[in-house]
Amino acid sequence: MQPLPGGFDSGAALDAARTLSEIVFGDQTASDAQKLATILGGARIADMTAVFTVSIDDSLSRPGVQRVAAAARTAGMTVTSLELSGVGHLAGALNAGLGQGFAVLYPRLGLARP
Repeated sequence: MQPLPGGFDSGAALDAARTLSEIVFGDQTASDAQKLATILGGARIADMTAVFTVSIDDSLSRPGVQRVAAAARTAGMTVTSLELSGVGHLAGALNAGLGQGFAVLYPRLGLARP
């Protein structure tokens, strides 16, 4: 595994066994407790808006984003999920979703569109 610029090791982020071993010392219960979908599953969060963006072609991230968005919705949050085409992974999906995301957030934050 080669680290990406800035020190982020993409392999570690994608290697569940290594992450489990190195971050929570093999404690699966501790690992599960830190997952956002788990945290949201036990919460009731009203009066909060969330925008999730993901590339429709991102087979690694899309299922997780869908799970977290569903958990946020179940917790009572107002959720907008943007599954975008042709935007790539990570920053591409974020950048492509900013305009639509801000359109959702402006009225929620009491702001006018520029």
